[in-house]
Amino acid sequence: MDEVAAYSAQFAYFKMYDRTPFLSMSHSKRHLSPKQALLFGMLSVVQQYNFHNLQGYGSRIDHKAINRLMFVIKALPQYKDIPT
Repeated sequence: MDEVAAYSAQFAYFKMYDRTPFLSMSHSKRHLSPKQALLFGMLSVVQQYNFHNLQGYGSRIDHKAINRLMFVIKALPQYKDIPT
C-alpha cells in the first residue's frame, strides 16, 4: 500500500504542474505493458479523485481502487515479490 500512496502522490504532483489534458485510453487495457498500466491506472485515479486540484483536497481513495493499483504495481518486475 505504501507504493500506491507514493506513486499516487508523484502522479498528482506531476499533473498539478503539467496542465495538459489527461490522456484518453483509446486501446484495450490487455495490450498495455506493466509500465503503461501503471501510468494509466495512476492518472485515472488522480483524475477521478481530483488529486491534481483543490477539489480533491481531503479526498480518500476507495479500497477497491487501492487494491486495483496494488495489482498493477505488483505486475512490475521490481515489485513482484512484495507482500500484499
